[in-house]
Amino acid sequence: MPRHAQLKLDHTTLEMAVRGYEAERARITAAITEIRAQLGQRGSGLTAPTRGTDHSTPKKRTMSASARARIAAAQRARWQAYKKANAEPKQAHMEKPKKRRLSAAGRRAIQLATKKRWAAYHKAQKPAPKAKAKPRAAAGKAAAPETMTASI
Repeated sequence: MPRHAQLKLDHTTLEMAVRGYEAERARITAAITEIRAQLGQRGSGLTAPTRGTDHSTPKKRTMSASARARIAAAQRARWQAYKKANAEPKQAHMEKPKKRRLSAAGRRAIQLATKKRWAAYHKAQKPAPKAKAKPRAAAGKAAAPETMTASI
């Protein structure tokens, strides 16, 4: 199919889609207008005057000052009872356990034991002594210059 025909086909398809969506928009707008008329609204969401009270928003409920005071007193009493039931004895809370101190002899014993452990560790990590090998490269390099001087 030629490229020009494909563009025309796409263009006509898009035009038909636009017309379909516009028709759908008109149908939806008509439905919204009908529903607003049933609710007593007009235009863009303005409410029409109604008889009696407005049922769209519930009336705010208020509480008298004496009722608030009774609720607050009851809550304070609940907290007081809870704190009394879960209270810790004051003496146990106030006294702290004595801080333990390490004696000089104990510290010295720990130091010696640590040194002993590290010495054993390092002794175990030390590799066994290996037999020394003859340095071949060094012997060969040392002999080469002598032969060179002798040949000249």
